[in-house]
Amino acid sequence: MCNRVHYAVSDVIAIILVFIIVSTTVGFILLWGTPYIDEKKAQSRKESALTQFSMITDVIKDDVISQGFRSKKIVEFRTDSGYLNLDSQGERFILYYSLYPNFDFNVSGLGFDGKDKEFTFKIEKDPQGLANSLTIKYLYDGSSEVIDPIPGELITVNGLLSNAVQIDINNIGKMVVGRIWLFDTGSIQYETSSSYTTYSVIIENGAVLSNQQNYGFLYYEPTIYNNDDVLGIRIIQLKPNSIESAGGSGGLQCRFTIKLNNSYLREDSARVPVCLKMQIFGNDACVGAWKNYFTSLATHGFSQFPDGTLYLKPEGGMNFTLTHSVCDVSMRVV
Repeated sequence: MCNRVHYAVSDVIAIILVFIIVSTTVGFILLWGTPYIDEKKAQSRKESALTQFSMITDVIKDDVISQGFRSKKIVEFRTDSGYLNLDSQGERFILYYSLYPNFDFNVSGLGFDGKDKEFTFKIEKDPQGLANSLTIKYLYDGSSEVIDPIPGELITVNGLLSNAVQIDINNIGKMVVGRIWLFDTGSIQYETSSSYTTYSVIIENGAVLSNQQNYGFLYYEPTIYNNDDVLGIRIIQLKPNSIESAGGSGGLQCRFTIKLNNSYLREDSARVPVCLKMQIFGNDACVGAWKNYFTSLATHGFSQFPDGTLYLKPEGGMNFTLTHSVCDVSMRVV
């Protein structure tokens, strides 16, 4: 009788132990295994997006821009989950430089601060009194205005300082002694998330950026030429026909139509006698990625002022060429 009771209790204990072990195993899988698999899937989607976006960037540069005015290509993007977005803003690049060795200036207030009709223009060195007036050219609509004379450091304008703007600094004889460029790149963005983090893959300015949370890097580098005293920069603006987004947890297949609006030679071997300065504004991860790229000694050797402004100052100056292409982009879910 005692043996039967002993065996019965043992069976119950064994069942309880098995139940505990199974429950613990299932709990462990749910707690760690599922998020791990989810993270691996998100990483796979990110890698696929990087490869597809690199191919799309090649198409933009080699099959659209290189083919000339009004050339057009249709490309597709596929993923099993995530979101696509066309952004008309992207990052903002400010380039500025003096064309005379004894004239130097700085600008501020041209970022995304909500004040698109004013900025600060500060003369650092001008013993000859070269800076007399400003000509602001709104490249996005062909209009312009002249501020004569320069009223002081704070400059207020009538048009919007966004999209694409050229500002010429003139002497009293209307000769250009310095120049400022503003470009909003626009972008194509893909985003996917896991239980741990969010990944973003971005096409902008002829490059592909890979972002994770607040860190980013250039996965596919842009077209920039820098050799000794020659610097060539290409700006590529992506202009959505409408602000569009698509995606979700299911499969997604989108078709992009990319058409060259126009290309311009904005600066043709202009002699910059001292240094070229650059400011970049936008998403922190993207701005950090671009700055790391430009300041990398393995690429273009820009330095950085304490305020974040980049500068390139080769001994003896440089010849600077700037090209600018505008591509219209539309997106359709198929």
